[in-house]
This record gives sequence, structure tokens and C-alpha cells, in this order.
Amino acid sequence: MPTYYIYLLDLKDRVVSRSEIECADDAAAVMATRAILSLQPHYPCAEVWERDRRLQKIRRTTMPTEGDAT
Repeated sequence: MPTYYIYLLDLKDRVVSRSEIECADDAAAVMATRAILSLQPHYPCAEVWERDRRLQKIRRTTMPTEGDAT
């Protein structure tokens, strides 16, 4: 299974957290990224990568305020 990296970003698009996951394919990695982002309410978006290939940048529909993101 391929290894994917999930980056949680703050309001200024700075990486604040990185997770490594293994998924069967790109679609499963994107779904896993959406699930992880939904559990992290302080971060407005996440990116999912496989090696040097960005699959998708996922943004919340509701954004935290500046003081909420760490």
C-alpha cells in the first residue's frame, strides 16, 4: 500500500501537523484526510500528498477564527 502524508494547515497556510497513513489508493487517502480534518476543528484546511505529488487541498466550509488556530 502506498504511503500518504496529511498536513494540517493554519489560517496562514503554514503546516502545523503531519500524519503518515497507508491507503489502498488516492481516493481512500482523500477520504481519510477529510475524516482527520473533521476531527481537528482548529485547523481550516489540510493537504494530502503521496511523495512529491499533492492530491488535494481540502478546506472546511466553516472556518475557525484567527485566535482559534494554533
